[in-house]
Amino acid sequence: MKKTFFTAFLTLILAVYAQAYRVEGPLLKTDSGMPVRLASVYVHTAYQSDSAAVDDAFSALKKQGIKLVKISAAATGAAQGSLQPEPGRFDENALKKLDAIVSAAAKNDISLIIALSDPDSKETYRQWAGGSNADIFYKDKLTRGRFKKFITTLLSRVNTVSGVKYAADPAIFAWDLCDRADNINDATGMSMYNWAVEMSAFVKSLDTGHFIMMGLKDGFTIGDSVNGSDIFLIPNIDLAFYAATEFSEKGQVDALTAISDSTKAISAASGKPVILFYTGKAGIFDAAKAHMEAGGAIVMYNETAEQEQLVRTSAYTGSITDGVPAVTVNKVSATADVYAASVSFELSREAEVKVIYGTSLPLKQSALFKGTAFKGIVKIDGLKPGSEYMFQVMAQEPATGASGMSKVMKFKTTPPKRAAAVKFTMSKNIITAKDGDFYDGKKIYRYLGANCYYLRYYAPGRRDKASQSEAEITTARRKNMDYVLSEAAKIGLKVMRIGSNGEAVTEEEAKTADPLRYIRIGPDKFNEKALVEFDHVMEAARRNNIRVIIHFTDNWEYYGGVGVYAKWAGVSREEFWSNEQCKKYYKQTVDAWVDRINTVSGIKYKDDPVLFCWELCNEPWDRNDVTGKELARWIDEMAGYIKSKDPKHMVSTGSDSFFLKEDGTHYSGSDFIQDHQSKNIDFCTYHVYPTYEHNRFSLNTTKYLIDKWVDAGRTLGKPVVMEEFGITKDGEYNRNIWIDEMLTEFYARGGKGVNYWFFRDASYTADDGFAFTPEETETVNVFIKHANIINKGGY
Repeated sequence: MKKTFFTAFLTLILAVYAQAYRVEGPLLKTDSGMPVRLASVYVHTAYQSDSAAVDDAFSALKKQGIKLVKISAAATGAAQGSLQPEPGRFDENALKKLDAIVSAAAKNDISLIIALSDPDSKETYRQWAGGSNADIFYKDKLTRGRFKKFITTLLSRVNTVSGVKYAADPAIFAWDLCDRADNINDATGMSMYNWAVEMSAFVKSLDTGHFIMMGLKDGFTIGDSVNGSDIFLIPNIDLAFYAATEFSEKGQVDALTAISDSTKAISAASGKPVILFYTGKAGIFDAAKAHMEAGGAIVMYNETAEQEQLVRTSAYTGSITDGVPAVTVNKVSATADVYAASVSFELSREAEVKVIYGTSLPLKQSALFKGTAFKGIVKIDGLKPGSEYMFQVMAQEPATGASGMSKVMKFKTTPPKRAAAVKFTMSKNIITAKDGDFYDGKKIYRYLGANCYYLRYYAPGRRDKASQSEAEITTARRKNMDYVLSEAAKIGLKVMRIGSNGEAVTEEEAKTADPLRYIRIGPDKFNEKALVEFDHVMEAARRNNIRVIIHFTDNWEYYGGVGVYAKWAGVSREEFWSNEQCKKYYKQTVDAWVDRINTVSGIKYKDDPVLFCWELCNEPWDRNDVTGKELARWIDEMAGYIKSKDPKHMVSTGSDSFFLKEDGTHYSGSDFIQDHQSKNIDFCTYHVYPTYEHNRFSLNTTKYLIDKWVDAGRTLGKPVVMEEFGITKDGEYNRNIWIDEMLTEFYARGGKGVNYWFFRDASYTADDGFAFTPEETETVNVFIKHANIINKGGY
């Protein structure tokens, strides 16, 4: 036990002190703190030579002043010197050859960069996976696992020559995750980026003592979403890298300028030591000089470079003692509130400062400090509440180009607090409409509400708990009704439009779905169990002072709709609006609802003040008559029939309300003016979704439409309700701002009621992107803000 502990402790100590160099911002320094520039050679042929030849090569490089050499351990499959001939099977003789190469480097005081993969090994891994995508190496989970197994095998190996574990070997300078890495099949570059994040973290978990780099084929262009600088900014990648070939055709001066500019740009963008891999044969000393004078740390050549050029370059890099100074970033801290954060910093020299940040890598957002300073605070606004952010402070001195950066750090914004909502009660009056207003008795009535289509049939956990009894499911359903409506009431939402239609063509169809999905099964049967559940919805609403909108059918076929009535009558879907048999069936549905006695309360629906209104149909369209006249006749007839059965309650259309074009037509066969002209219709409705792909409205366009609808309702002398509107949570539309602006415009223009689409509890996950839950405090607070104005009288 003691021996095992001592061995582990010794390994840890070696890992910590294995590196002869350290990184300090964009500078590479020795352990003694001296800035250092290195000339390096990529020896491709190391595996093709015997041990004596390798030792001779390293000895010759040492005499030329070379202190850093790159080799590859990437050979796989049938490749010469393959360490892994088959997935998970490693060739011990090949590994011993690598042991000998590493030991030969150490013998000659040379440090090694070891590439762990390259384009050839990527291809082998692809063949093993059987994939057709050339970049499956980055994307396939099984392939990433195989690569990790290779990394683990190598880093945990004990060198058979030196007896030193690879993860603690001072002869190793850095691990190159992938030599000449590219991602030709991923336009965004995110697959390779995410792979680099994952693999750099994995290598660092096994080896904390060595540097990590990634030898990009193109150090600048990676993809549309990420670039080389993003790769270099990955926290566990220690060195930046780019490749340059021959001088340009325009001449040596232009080429040297390009190298200098590139080195400066990458150094400033990454804040890390920069490696230039120059593969040209001519002018390599001048390339090295341009790179080093721009602040570069390492220049690397192919092994074919001329000996005289190598000696000259090594002598030059060894003579540099000062170089470009680094900016040290100190005392970095961040404090955050709900929507903003303040990042404080101190610098070793006056410099410009940028803070890059984001909730995930790469850190694409940024905030600037104005001017230059030794210390200061950068303010970041527009953050998401209750979210964890990563950030880095980047500094650059304008005059010299000296730069530096902090480590990746974190802060967390605080969750928003829910605003206090005005409590409201519900009178025993049935709401009426007159002269463009709603009335609760003699008081003018306005409301803010929502839609919740699933409430009558949904039981949380039903799909997940097949062993639940029907009694348990029923209890869960009814408990959820009360929960959703009580949460709505806490926000100030006092009218809920709840899904109340459901038509199945036949009994057989109904048996294949949720038993409560359908209210009407075939033309001759009403589903009493489903209606009983709606009775419980009404009582949950009553307990929470909420009124309910009931619609008799739907133009769309989510739960049956008008197409089912047409099938019962044996006619086409669009004949529903004119066919007498369809009208007869529809009136039967009206009778069933209006004359129903609630099995819980004993109150007839037509006498119940909980009922806000009857609604003819959700979004009625008659595309057989683009003039809208036929639909208007149907609306007048059916609303008149409902009024004859229940003269107390209001009736509305449920229309999404288009306006006829100048030629008096519209493809939907629905027109706002004609739909709501009937004396049997008490108020106007419209639906608007600015973020739908076929709309993509601006906020100004949306406000214009709101104004047009409300003004048209005023012309008709009837209240207007924005009965459905929804804003997507993500993308270019800031949902909370849009909801706030739309509600403000609607009520200021004279609108009387709103039902947002839609309000749900967190357990219901069938979300179309518009819904909000009680837990989304930011959005909830927007609704509370407007509900408090509406409900300030307490009703």
